Amino acid sequence: MPSGASKNEQGAPVGVVISEQGFSRVPGRAQVKKLAQDYRIRLATRNIRSLTGTTRELVDTMLRRRISIACLQEIKWVGEKAREIEDTGYKLYYTGKDRHRNGVGIVVDKHLKDSVDTLTRKGDRIILVKLVKGGSIVNIISAYAPQVGLDDLTKEKFWEKMDDVVQEIPFGEKLFIGGNFNGHVGVHKQGYEKVHGGFGFGDLNEDRMTCKDCKVIPGECLVIQHRLLVLDICLKGNIRRRKETRYPRTKWWGLRGEKLEVFKERMSQEVRWGVEGNSNTMWNTIADGIRRISKEVLGESKGKGPISKEKWWWNDEVQIMVKAKKECFKKWQKGRNAENFQGYKQASKEAKKAVRNAKLKAYESFYTRLDSKDGEKIIYKLAKSQEKRARDVSQVKCIKGIDSVVLVKDEAVRDKWKSYFEKLLNEKHEGGFGGEEVENFYGTAIRPAMLYGTECWPIKKQQVNKMSEAEMRMLKWMCGKTRRDRIKNETVREMVGVAPIEEKLRENRLR
Repeated sequence: MPSGASKNEQGAPVGVVISEQGFSRVPGRAQVKKLAQDYRIRLATRNIRSLTGTTRELVDTMLRRRISIACLQEIKWVGEKAREIEDTGYKLYYTGKDRHRNGVGIVVDKHLKDSVDTLTRKGDRIILVKLVKGGSIVNIISAYAPQVGLDDLTKEKFWEKMDDVVQEIPFGEKLFIGGNFNGHVGVHKQGYEKVHGGFGFGDLNEDRMTCKDCKVIPGECLVIQHRLLVLDICLKGNIRRRKETRYPRTKWWGLRGEKLEVFKERMSQEVRWGVEGNSNTMWNTIADGIRRISKEVLGESKGKGPISKEKWWWNDEVQIMVKAKKECFKKWQKGRNAENFQGYKQASKEAKKAVRNAKLKAYESFYTRLDSKDGEKIIYKLAKSQEKRARDVSQVKCIKGIDSVVLVKDEAVRDKWKSYFEKLLNEKHEGGFGGEEVENFYGTAIRPAMLYGTECWPIKKQQVNKMSEAEMRMLKWMCGKTRRDRIKNETVREMVGVAPIEEKLRENRLR
C-alpha cells in the first residue's frame, strides 16, 4: 500500500468493507468450509477365477487399495446367500449354481454394509446391490457374460436379463456396472464387425464429474490372467464419517525373559504392599503401581490392533507360505520368463496346501470342543450367529414410497409417515376385523415374530405355556373379546381359524 493512501477509522484502506466477523472482505482472504462435501467411494472389479481359499488375500487387497465395494466374477460358489468374511466386517453377497464355473458376487466393507437396501439375483451371472448413502441411491451390478464357445441362445438370454435389471432401476438413481463381459463393450461396431453381437449400453457416463481416477492395477497376485480395475465415485451429501476410537493396551504378551526380571524387581522395590487402611485403599494403591510399572517396562499398543481375518485357522506356517507366494509373484512381474512363472505356480500350490492343512487342524480342534460338556451351547451360538450373518439386509434404514421408490429427501420421508399414520389412525372398522383378515394379519405379522429363532431353542413346557397365553391374549384383542365374555379358547380359535402355536412350534423345529 502506498504511503500516501488514506485510511478509515478502523485502519483499513478506503473502499474496503469491514466485516463484523473480524476479517476484511477482500477476495482470496477468507475461505468458507463447505457444509456438504463430496463423499468418495472406491469401486473395483476383477475376475477372481475362484474365491475358495483367497478370501483373506481379497480383504488384504481391499484394505491396502482402500476399496469400498468389489465386484467379483467366477467365484465358483454355490447358492444365493450372504456371509460375513469372519471378523473383518466385510460382507459378501453372491449367487452361483455350479462349483466349477460361473458365479458372481459383491463384497461391501463394514461402513457400507448397513446401507444395503435391496438385492437382486438373476441366475449365476448377474447380481445387483442397491445402497442408500446420504442423499444418493447407488446401484452396483456385478456381471459375468458368456464366454467364447457358448451358443448364441445363452448369450441372448444373458443380455435380456441384463437389460431387464437395468430397466428396473428408477430414473435418477446412479448405476455402476463392474464385470467381465468377454468382449468389446459399446454400441458401435467399427472395427469389431466380426465379433460384435449388437449389444451395448451406449454412453451412460454423461455426468463425468461423478467418476474419477479410473485405472488398472497390475501388481496384485490374486489372479495372473486378470487385473484389478478400480474407480472412484463422488457422491454429494453431508455424510458424517465415523471417528476411529482406539483403546491402548498394555503389552502383557511381552512379559518374558529380561523384561520379566525387571518387572519383578521394580514391583518388589516400588510398590508398597503393606498399606494401612481399608481394602479399597490397598487395592487402588497396588493396582496403580502395577499399571504404572507395566506401562514403563512393557509399553502400550496403539489401540488399533492387528487386522483379524479368519483368525480361527490362520497360523504362522500359512503366513510364511503366503508371503513367499507374494514375493514370487513380484519376481515374476519384474522378469517375465518361464523360470519365474514356474516358481510362482509352485509357491501358489504350496500356499493352498498350507491353507488346507491349517483348516483341517482347526476343524479337528473345533470338533473336540463340540464333544465336550459345552458342545450344545456352542452349536446354538453358532446357529444364531450364522443366521444373523446370512441375512441379505440386516436392518432397514430407508422408506419406500409409491412403486417401491426409495425416498431420500427429508420432506418426502415426513410426508410418507404422515400419510401412513393418518390412514392407520383415522380408518374405522364398523364390525371389527373379519376372520380372514385376522388370519392373514396374524400369519404374516404376529406369528413369525413369536416363532423367530425357535428352531434352535431348547424349549421347555413352561415356555410353551407362556407363548400360548400370549397368543390367546392377542387373538382375543384382535376379535374384540375379553375374559369377561367367558368364551373358551377353542371357540376363539374356531372363530379366527388359527392353529395352536404348539403345533407350529413343533413344525418349525422339525424342518
